[in-house]
Amino acid sequence: MTTRATILRSRAGLSRQDSDPLHPGRGQTLVEFALILPVMLLVLFGIIQFGLIFWAQITLTQVGRDTGRWAATQTVSPCSSGASAVQSQATALAGNSSLYGFPGYPVTATATWTQASGSSTCPPADNQTVWYVNITLTHDVPMVLPFLADTCTPSCKKTLSTSVQYRMEPQP
Repeated sequence: MTTRATILRSRAGLSRQDSDPLHPGRGQTLVEFALILPVMLLVLFGIIQFGLIFWAQITLTQVGRDTGRWAATQTVSPCSSGASAVQSQATALAGNSSLYGFPGYPVTATATWTQASGSSTCPPADNQTVWYVNITLTHDVPMVLPFLADTCTPSCKKTLSTSVQYRMEPQP
C-alpha cells in the first residue's frame, strides 16, 4: 500500500533510507567541510599575502627608480646634504605612490656616488664627468595572516629591498 508520505518522498528524491538512523550520512558533508575549511583559508590568505608583498615590491622598485632619476639630475653637490635629500625624496615618493605598510613602516634610503674610474669621492658640482648614483631602498611589509600575528612579537614583517644605479646627467 502506497501512502501519501511515500509518494511525496519519492517525488522529492528522498527515500526511506535517507531518514534511517542505521544508515548515517547526513553529517558527512559538514565534517568534510570542517576538515577542508582551514586548508582553504590558509591557501586564500596565502594568496592575499603574496599579492600584498608583490604589490609592495613593485611599488618599492618604482619609488627607487623615481628617486634615482631625481638624484641623477640634481645640480646640488651630494657632498653636503645628498643622502638626506635622497631620503626625503624617497619618503615623499613612497607617500604619493600608496606603498603598502608605508606610514607604519618607513622607507630607508641609502645613496652612494661613485666615479666611473672606481673612486668613491664626491662628484664635482658641474656633473661633467661620468658619475653614478647608487640608491638602495628597504621597506618592511606587515604580514596579514591571522595565525602569524600570535607567533611574531612585536610584529610580523617581511623586509623588501631594491637597488638602482643611474648615471648622473650633465646639466644643460
